[in-house]
Amino acid sequence: MTKSEIISLVTEYIYQHEMSDGERETYELVDKKGYTYKQAADQLNISKSNVSNKLKRARKKVKALSPQLLSLIYAAVPKKWRADFDLIVGGKQNEVSKEYVDYVKKFYPKLAEQGVIDKIFGIDHPTEKGSEQEW
Repeated sequence: MTKSEIISLVTEYIYQHEMSDGERETYELVDKKGYTYKQAADQLNISKSNVSNKLKRARKKVKALSPQLLSLIYAAVPKKWRADFDLIVGGKQNEVSKEYVDYVKKFYPKLAEQGVIDKIFGIDHPTEKGSEQEW
């Protein structure tokens, strides 16, 4: 999962749980659907300044809560895997440690059998060399 995907999940959480109905409607029209302030005002039957105020409040909530939620997510990552987590968040999942990939494969054996874990971490199918696998 990339950093932008995590931010998108955090924003969606805030959208669903922290915004008022008016803020959510305004945010949906302007930031998600690309309406102009005038179009949103016409759609919602409110003034452009009201659209602006609701949108400012909604965006402020996203900006304020995003770092807090990201911190909570990071705090939940065991110290042993934080370097790998940083790589994943940075979009470098193909650089995570072999130890982490092996752990994920043990945790999700069916996905590992289907090659999904290798695909997620950008690993070509390993080739056998003696008794060790080459990555």
